[in-house]
Amino acid sequence: MLLARPMQHGSQGRATLLARASAFQRGEWRQLLAAARSSGRPAAAPAELDAEVLAERRHLRACTKVRQGELSRARQVLTAAELAPGNVATWAALTDPVQRPPHARTEPPAELLQYEPMQPVQLSTRAVANALREARRGSAAGLSGMQAEHPKLLLHDLEALELLAEAATHLAHARIPPDIAAGLAMARLTALRKPDGGVRGIATGDALELRANVPVRYDLEWDHRKLAWRAELDLLGLALSARA
Repeated sequence: MLLARPMQHGSQGRATLLARASAFQRGEWRQLLAAARSSGRPAAAPAELDAEVLAERRHLRACTKVRQGELSRARQVLTAAELAPGNVATWAALTDPVQRPPHARTEPPAELLQYEPMQPVQLSTRAVANALREARRGSAAGLSGMQAEHPKLLLHDLEALELLAEAATHLAHARIPPDIAAGLAMARLTALRKPDGGVRGIATGDALELRANVPVRYDLEWDHRKLAWRAELDLLGLALSARA
């Protein structure tokens, strides 16, 4: 809603982003969401490029990561699998019910799903701040466009950081409105070509969901970790239902 890439560039693009921020402060969230949906750019069919051009582009991306100090990302750019073609055959491979069953093969233990801790977990601001500081740069964005760099700005605003910790606590409890759960359950799907000619799908979740999972490792004792596992299982069930 705020981070959707504007069509304008330069000063006009900056003015568009500032206008969105002002509208957000006024509480015009429905209008912002509607505008973000309507401004989505149609996906263009990828052009067929020869191997030499693709190799040169990969080299340039790796050099950019090195200049940004992301050496591990540069290595991944050079060694990562190529994207699978965006055609019917790739979609059929990703949705093959034999290779990728639409339903869980085994149910999680009932005692784990029914577990209730003596005291619900409350993620501290310190734990959330530590998770933000250690978040890696350049992480792939989910459908909202949020990356790890975006919530790091909250480290400079204590009140905003406390609100983020409260939101992360609600996610850890898996007690959030159904429409929010349905939104977080969605992911950006990338199809990679496997060396044997097959297709491997990579689902990139929203950065907010991922950031909410990390602080649990900083701030919880054993019993509270069980609650986090239950929350992740609940969210996984929602994700499977949404993608079925």
